Amino acid sequence: MNRYLQLTPVDMELTKLLPLPVLMNSTDFNFIGGNYHHNFHPQKSPELGYDPLTGNRFKSDDDRLLEGLAVRFSRGQHMPVWLHNRYHDTFAGPPLPQTTKDKFTSVVLACAGVVPRQAINLYKPGEYEIVELTDRQHDFIAQNIFYEGYNKHKRGPRNRIGQFLAEYTINNAVAPLLSEREIKKIVNKFLKPTNRYQRIAAGRYLLTCAIDASVAELMPVYKEAQHEKLVSRNKKNLGKVITEFFVKDQFVAYYDPLEDIVRSAIEVT
Repeated sequence: MNRYLQLTPVDMELTKLLPLPVLMNSTDFNFIGGNYHHNFHPQKSPELGYDPLTGNRFKSDDDRLLEGLAVRFSRGQHMPVWLHNRYHDTFAGPPLPQTTKDKFTSVVLACAGVVPRQAINLYKPGEYEIVELTDRQHDFIAQNIFYEGYNKHKRGPRNRIGQFLAEYTINNAVAPLLSEREIKKIVNKFLKPTNRYQRIAAGRYLLTCAIDASVAELMPVYKEAQHEKLVSRNKKNLGKVITEFFVKDQFVAYYDPLEDIVRSAIEVT
């Protein structure tokens, strides 16, 4: 990180994690086309999946790779080339989420369309200031913020995000549910189904419950974001945000790791 550049400001009012967007308006695109600006950078950071010693991605079996790429891919802003260049002449990048939990929070809120009500004004060369956005400004900026590949229908980044969200949910939210009486009944149907359809239905129920549990702590933040008009797109249940990023096979693709976690938890108890 260049020590002469500034740290990118983040939203300190609510999320404490999401980088502030860059102020812009539609006329800024009249000069040259636009660039996709990753909000979470620099790319070759350990928090984003890169080995700081070699500059290469962590190995495929290293959990830091998947969670880092998910954060990297989860949010970007389409902005004019000149403004993008001016941003990188000023900022080295934001403080990046350090823990897996904070990375999960950042990815979920980013993919849910939460956009801070403040922005970075870079219109004066060599200077910047933090400004409050009007509703109109916020709507325009939010329309130009999306996960990588959204406007090009690229499946790679989306699948990486979905895989991380699914693995986090399975690894962190399933085991605590297994002591509940109703869940125990479903577990029996999942592990010892009388037919294939019973296993599919039981697995879907278990994952749905785990997803709801994984985002429970984020619901107050998300509801406050909606109240403060930080969410201008279609407002969705956070659980639905997660499942929409699952890979093509959706729930069934995660039944094997789900079974491993369930069996391990049962053996411990």
